[in-house]
Parts: sequence; C-alpha cells; structure tokens
Amino acid sequence: MLEEIIEIRRDLHKIPEEGNQEYKTRDYIVKKLKEYDIAYELFQETAVLAFIDADKDTAIAYRADMDGLSVSECNEVEYKSIHAGMMHACGHDGHMASVLAAAKVMRENKEKLAENILLIFQPAEEGPGGAKPIVDGKILEKYHVSKIYGTHVYPLLQEGVIGVRSGYIMAQTGEFYITVQGKSAHAAEPHQGIDSILAAAQLVTAVDEIKKELKRKDISAVISIGTFHGGERVNVIAETTVLSGTMRTYGSDVRTKIKEKINRAAKQIDERCRTVTTIRYMDMYPAVKNDEELYKDFVQKVPEAVSVEPSMLAEDFAYYQQRVPGVFFFTGTYNEKKGYIYPLHSNRFNFDEKILLQVMDIYLRLAGLNHLEK
Repeated sequence: MLEEIIEIRRDLHKIPEEGNQEYKTRDYIVKKLKEYDIAYELFQETAVLAFIDADKDTAIAYRADMDGLSVSECNEVEYKSIHAGMMHACGHDGHMASVLAAAKVMRENKEKLAENILLIFQPAEEGPGGAKPIVDGKILEKYHVSKIYGTHVYPLLQEGVIGVRSGYIMAQTGEFYITVQGKSAHAAEPHQGIDSILAAAQLVTAVDEIKKELKRKDISAVISIGTFHGGERVNVIAETTVLSGTMRTYGSDVRTKIKEKINRAAKQIDERCRTVTTIRYMDMYPAVKNDEELYKDFVQKVPEAVSVEPSMLAEDFAYYQQRVPGVFFFTGTYNEKKGYIYPLHSNRFNFDEKILLQVMDIYLRLAGLNHLEK
C-alpha cells in the first residue's frame, strides 16, 4: 500500500491548483474513486463527496483539502510541480493521498465498518474557505454524519508523532483594516494640516502595548500589523494613512476585548491628534475546537497520540465542528536527517510519505477496521 500512497501523493503534488479551481485534482480523485468502485457526487464544481454505504444509520466523515498555494517550488524532485508559480506547499496532496488510500481499504472491507463513510475532498481551504459552502449545503445532514476527522501534516512535530488535544487546537483568524484620516498641508507648515502618519504610528505603538498586556496576563493571542501605507510626497503632510493586520485568538470573548482595546486606543489618539479613524474587522475561520468526548475516544483508539499545545495557525475544518463533533490532529513531518526541516508554506516544504500510511491506519482504526491483516 505504501507504493500506491506514494504514487497518489506524487501525482497530486505535480498538479497544485488555486482554491475553487482544482479541476485536474478533482478529475484525478474521481478517476481513483471509479477505480476503487466508490460512489461519489460533485459539489460546486470542484468538491468531491465520496460515500461508502455500509448499511448503517450514520456516517463517519473524513476531510481532505485539495488546493495548493501560489508558491514557486524549489524542491528538485522528479515529482516537482508542473504548474508554474503553484505548489502543494501545505501538504494537501498528502491529506488527499491518505484519505484515498483509506477509502480503498474501507471499500474492500465495508461489511466490517462501524458506520457508513463520507469522504470530503474539499476545495479552497487556503481561502476563501471551502468548508463553509459544504456545511451550508447541508451535506453533513444529507449523509447523516455523526462525527468528522481531519489531520494536517505538521513540521513542528517530529516525523511520525501524532499530536492532538481536547478543546482548542487551532486559532480563530481574522483581519482588520484601519484608515486614519487627517488633513493635507505643506510640510513646511505642519500646523496647517493634521498628520495621519503621526497618529497611525501611535496606533501601532498602542497595538504593541495591547500585545504586551495580553502576554503579562498569559492570554494566548496574536495581533500583527502587516501593512502601513501613508503619504504622497516627502514635503506634504499625509492626509490619509492605511494600516492592516491580522488577529488570532481562541475564544470569542478574548477577540471582543481586543477589538474594544484597539477601538479605545484609536479614539484616544483621534482626540489628541484631531484625526478620524475608522476600523473594519473581518472575522474569518472560527477556532478549531476538538470535541471532548470524541477526543477521549480518539486517544483510546490512537494511544500513541501525544498532547500538544494549541497552534495559532487556522483551519476551516472548524466549520464542520460547528455542526457535528470533530477531532483534528497533527501528523509530524520534521526529520533533520532527511532534510524535511522547512515550515508549512515554504517553497522547500516536503515530507516522507510513510507518514501517510500512518494516517491511513489511524483513519481505518477510527472506522472500526483495526483488526485487518497488515
């Protein structure tokens, strides 16, 4: 089975595609499902939903994301991406390969399955979020899904280590966009204008103070200013300055408090500097929160799993967990001797496919197929 899983992963690695444009990837998955005699349906063009009917009342769902990233691959391997400027730099090729391999074994042993099986090959995890349309489309209800599992290859764990935890394991992500409006004037007569850059710089400092306060209180959160654009000429007081950033938290209460603190700081700076600041927040993926009871069942069936600290990375797997109990876990890929040392989204990210066989085995155990001949 290892040879097959390697072939699938490398075939997919060659054809990374943008979110919601995974047409070659979709066709490859469909070809494999037909080969394995597994029923499927397409959803919103590129999503593939495969179903193994074991004549049960409910189904276990497994999710594999499909999209690549707009990254130019620097790995010199025979299975290097053939799509210029695109790469499976986040391991989604591996996620699909492990689910397809598990699907083959599940189909061959469907009379032994604990529940029916729904395999969700999901587009656009990297953005704008392909999980939400599937959830909103009542797919989980249609197939009577009782629980869902997913994994992410993870170079912060040693190769072969399975990391999981109850409760929050990945953060809620969001963005904020700030516009500071001042008044233009000649730089030689600054008293005639209102300096938006000066006010915006103070806001950056205020955000930094909020971060320090959170750290002092041991509150896990990330707030980062990513862009800062202001002014038109060196000798003109900047009328408008625009900032943007990202915010990552676990609980919505923490997120609300951070927004309140940023809003309060902006108001105080406006009063001092005579500026007018507007802030737009965009809440994106919710936090990934593993169901406590399903987590207990998971560690019983996967006793080799170790407890990990929650990550500030984000995942749209969270949308599924808002409808049904779910467990998301990490699969370690880091191996210094083999050179698998690069982070997710790196143009040199890679891993040993034997970990996908490990993921497949876990998926089989979770489906009740833990007594198969190896």
